[in-house]
Amino acid sequence: MTFRRWFTPVAAAVAVGGLGWALWSCRSAIEAFDWGFSWPAIVVAAVLFALSPLIQAISFHILLAELGAPVRFLSATVVWTRSFLLRYAPTGVMGLAYRLRESGRLGVSPARMATATVYEQIAVLTAGALACASGFLLASSRPPAAAIAILAVALLVLAALRPSWGGHLVRPLLRRRGIDVSALVRGRVLALVVALNSAGWMATAAGVWVLVDGIAGPAPDPAWLGGSHAFAWMLGFIVPFLPGGLGLRDGTLAALLAVPYSPGVGAALALAVRLVGMLGELVAAGVAEVAAAVSGIETKSSPMGSVSPALKSERR
Repeated sequence: MTFRRWFTPVAAAVAVGGLGWALWSCRSAIEAFDWGFSWPAIVVAAVLFALSPLIQAISFHILLAELGAPVRFLSATVVWTRSFLLRYAPTGVMGLAYRLRESGRLGVSPARMATATVYEQIAVLTAGALACASGFLLASSRPPAAAIAILAVALLVLAALRPSWGGHLVRPLLRRRGIDVSALVRGRVLALVVALNSAGWMATAAGVWVLVDGIAGPAPDPAWLGGSHAFAWMLGFIVPFLPGGLGLRDGTLAALLAVPYSPGVGAALALAVRLVGMLGELVAAGVAEVAAAVSGIETKSSPMGSVSPALKSERR
């Protein structure tokens, strides 16, 4: 317990300190670099970064509906965007805890909320691996072996969770371990969710290219840049206890960007991508909150232990 309690803050401190040291040690190279500063590039990049979270929220709503939990789109989007921002909290599990807490207010059973979350995470990882592999291939580069391995595992897991293939084996296996999965998602719906998230990755790749091109001059091949960013994101995604992939994602992207630029410039660009990416996430959350407020949808968090009438009826 002590290790788990201190791992995240120590890892975050080491990551931030390492990135800060990289910037400081290469300060002369950073100062000598011909930097540009373009507010339009930052604004456009933030808007493009905001598209991917909103697309993920759409995917989440589709999964909930497929699992027999018809929730109003804006209500599900607000819960999703809030939980998305909460992944920066220590251990990164606050997002899931918030979703489970809000399941009662939305009229969704905790089991279905957790099932939708699992499907969503696997679909997002699959789309990220596809974006990484296709980006490198389009840039005539060899994709990292780790990206191919992650893609293969993610596709196998998605296939195993389809009702027509592995569903008859997976559900009894989970039930024997005390996990009651009420329903499984059809293959065509999984394909749709992966396709939507892949479109989100295209928007993210465009945002990275616009930002790098706007502040560091001519950017590398957009396909290579998008694949590199997706690879860095994947590593931060699969390593546990790092909130938002803090440190590992940024360090990986900095190392990749050091190839067309320099180590110091790569570290600075990775930090810029992180900060503008977070700005885009805030924009996405703001859009959801404003849309819900205009539509008159209740967004106040439910107290712990509360259960909606719809969920009570479902339990009966």
